[in-house]
Amino acid sequence: MARTKTGSGTEPGGKGDLLFQVLHRDHEEVSGLFQQLLGSPDQDDVIDLWSQLSLSLTAHTRAETETVYQPLARLGDTRELIPHAIEEHNRADKLLAEADALVPGTDEFFALVTSLEEVIRLHVDEEETEILPRAANLLDDRQREHIAQQFQQRKQDILPEVEQELEPVFEEERDEIRAGEQLDDDRADSREIADDSVGQQLGAGGDQGGGGDRGDQLDADLEDDQELLSEAQKASRAAARSGRKQAPQPAARTARKPGGDGKATKK
Repeated sequence: MARTKTGSGTEPGGKGDLLFQVLHRDHEEVSGLFQQLLGSPDQDDVIDLWSQLSLSLTAHTRAETETVYQPLARLGDTRELIPHAIEEHNRADKLLAEADALVPGTDEFFALVTSLEEVIRLHVDEEETEILPRAANLLDDRQREHIAQQFQQRKQDILPEVEQELEPVFEEERDEIRAGEQLDDDRADSREIADDSVGQQLGAGGDQGGGGDRGDQLDADLEDDQELLSEAQKASRAAARSGRKQAPQPAARTARKPGGDGKATKK
């Protein structure tokens, strides 16, 4: 179908194209969340920003796969690009799940988030410079507007569902942060008790090393407790993530067949 120009003479596939506008606005929102997250020194802020990013990104990719990629997978000039775009969505989901298994704010967590940001940045560039311009050559204004409206509605419908899926994971992350803070407090208390013991022994002319030894033992016991707690919380988050849904694949001849539903749950 011959393409038509959008209002005010703006070329389709550009900033005057409603489909481009809607998707680009989401892309900018996610990019801003990445920048805030990677630049935040506060762990509480990191958890909040990670929750927002995960929710927004998951809802976007699912709605986009269903309402944008499915029709484009049936068009000649965009069909060949869709399977790779879906692979990028799946890779992003995998990195989201892997990041959920880590404590927000740690170096390992930020390394994974940085990898995720790069995957999304390259995906967005390909979508905005290749997929959407090709779609503009195949669809007229009315068709692109219809797809944009479907995307917006589907994303709105998906958000509560995704939020319900991801909440258990994020609650586990918050619990682990609180538990870690409590263990730090306990460790400080144990050292203070040991120091007091040393002082009392010095005052009484006793052995100077006994208090330090007891403090070291208390620290070692707390380390063991922390390791056991961490393993238990990782197992709990993995169980929560196991409910994460797999986005449906477009029914195109060249698109990948649907895989299993092994997406990790996020929240």
